[in-house]
Amino acid sequence: MVVLGCVLLLGGLIALLAGALDLRWRRHVRADGVAVFARIVDRPLGPEDSPDGYRPILAFTTEDGRPVEIFSPRRVQGEAVLVHYDPADPAQVVVYGSRGRADVAFVVAGVVACVGAVVGMVLAP
Repeated sequence: MVVLGCVLLLGGLIALLAGALDLRWRRHVRADGVAVFARIVDRPLGPEDSPDGYRPILAFTTEDGRPVEIFSPRRVQGEAVLVHYDPADPAQVVVYGSRGRADVAFVVAGVVACVGAVVGMVLAP
């Protein structure tokens, strides 16, 4: 039971750390990044693409005039969205209004796993 508790504790700590680091990164990009409007544009399907795996492109221009195109987390073609990008790496963006629910879920799951592991190890015979 102690081995299982240690494995659960390690997994919980990894999930907690991953979620917390990504939340911290999002906060950093929102606070210190550059805000621009990006447009969701269509991209032609390539031979390696499957129609069900298609995602449009999020296109914007940085403050210094560099064009950036990345896969869009949204699918509404033609929509203009506010993004914050990291000036050091403009491909790293946070779309305005995205809350990072997966990050919060990782933090919560990590806390639950850690508490469960500790309680299980303490109460184990």
